[in-house]
Amino acid sequence: MLGDFNGHSILWGNEDINSRGQQIEQLISDHCLCLMNSDEKTYFHAPTRTFNALDLAICSPALLPLLTFTVGSDFYNSDHFRIFIAHADSVRMAHRPSIYIFQRANWDLFKQLATITDAIIDCADISDAVTQVTETILYAADVAIPKSSSRPRKHSKAWWNDECHEAEKAQNKFWGIFRRRPTTENLVAFKRTKAFERYPFYHPFFPNSFKPSTIVSRHIIC
Repeated sequence: MLGDFNGHSILWGNEDINSRGQQIEQLISDHCLCLMNSDEKTYFHAPTRTFNALDLAICSPALLPLLTFTVGSDFYNSDHFRIFIAHADSVRMAHRPSIYIFQRANWDLFKQLATITDAIIDCADISDAVTQVTETILYAADVAIPKSSSRPRKHSKAWWNDECHEAEKAQNKFWGIFRRRPTTENLVAFKRTKAFERYPFYHPFFPNSFKPSTIVSRHIIC
């Protein structure tokens, strides 16, 4: 389970506990569940300029050693930081399993190789007969039906450019200043930078939404 539970508890990094937090603690205890959160904050409350941990990741004991939990460093256009749940063995999972391409199969060859004779199933143990039949069919499939590649797919052409990089760098700079000194002035400066720097991110996808007047106004304000 992953979501905004809106509960406070010292178990996941808050300084206080509320009734919702007590209910969540009881849920975890009653059903023998595991909380993946560390003490990292996941939510920013702009009016009070405070950080809280409201977004929780809960899983079964069997899944806990297989997953990793990470909180992103930026919340972009939300007041919640991004939560990353990843498989602990992500490198091995990067390879796709091969599958049969039935559209390109040589069915005549498959029928010839997959013929089940009396000699194949003439076994004292039924399990041995099943194994022989299975191996015969799989061998025929491997020979007569091509498979897809197990190599990872190439990523599509990146839209990220130098302007996006500089925009993110400026936004992260003001965000870091505000996190260290959460004053009203620093919050306003961060929001202004965040609003100005949306242009390079959205323009490649919605070019018609940004008219020349919008761009000129942006540079005048800057």
